[in-house]
Amino acid sequence: MTKKDLFIFLIGSVLLPLYAFASVSTLLDNFYLLLQGIAVLGIALSTLYFFWGLVVFMSKIEGKIEEGKRRMIWGIVALVVMSSIFGIVRFLNVAFYGIDSVSTF
Repeated sequence: MTKKDLFIFLIGSVLLPLYAFASVSTLLDNFYLLLQGIAVLGIALSTLYFFWGLVVFMSKIEGKIEEGKRRMIWGIVALVVMSSIFGIVRFLNVAFYGIDSVSTF
């Protein structure tokens, strides 16, 4: 048995009981937290993109005004989509768990 095989065996023997006792609710909790984190990250990035478009728009450079408008519009669209995803995740939390919490962060 090589060192690599021994390492894999030891890690597997330590982690296997964790998977054996994992329940569906634990997996759903982790999935919910992942979706919520992605939604929050998306909202933050779309807000930054909107303000980047605002700065480009306010620079008043001839060719950049339209580009700034386009970035602001897509930033707003992204904010709406990410807010909708956040709302859907919150709805799923209420539907599956009956818990209406604002955020777990």
